[in-house]
Amino acid sequence: AVDTVSRDGIHKVVTVWREDFRPANGAFNDYFGFKVLDPEDALSKMLIDYSSKVLDATGLYNGAANLEAVFLEDEQTPCLMEVNARWAGLGWTDGYAVEEKCVGTNQISATFDAFLDPVAFEQMPAVRPIKEHGGLVFGVNYVSGILKGIPAVAAAEKCASYYSTSILCTVGKPL
Repeated sequence: AVDTVSRDGIHKVVTVWREDFRPANGAFNDYFGFKVLDPEDALSKMLIDYSSKVLDATGLYNGAANLEAVFLEDEQTPCLMEVNARWAGLGWTDGYAVEEKCVGTNQISATFDAFLDPVAFEQMPAVRPIKEHGGLVFGVNYVSGILKGIPAVAAAEKCASYYSTSILCTVGKPL
């Protein structure tokens, strides 16, 4: 995915993400995680160029956009899955925290700059460089039952790279 913000047809890239979707629990594309990609990598550059062309072709000249594409290995080209004329995902607070840490801002703040602070938008780099590597990991449950614990969280919290946890289930409650 490529998260962008635009003003008067000038597109700026906030973050490029590698989305890990896999089949699970009857869904063909369950979330397993996201990883911030280095915008200097060849794949990232290709996705950024492609996304800018999509924004122009669809007439998205102002505001935030979240573009999702898959890379077609056989054709060596991106293929658009969806373009959202909004900032990335609802309930994406952990994602914005990762963006902030990895590139120094997040898509919501960049969008406000695009609309309300033309000088800040002009000073924003065309593609935000990566300052730190980061990502999000989603736990996928394969069986129903009562959640007895989440021991991996305590282990993760001890890691120097740990940032936060957002748990959408409660120990002692059914999954």
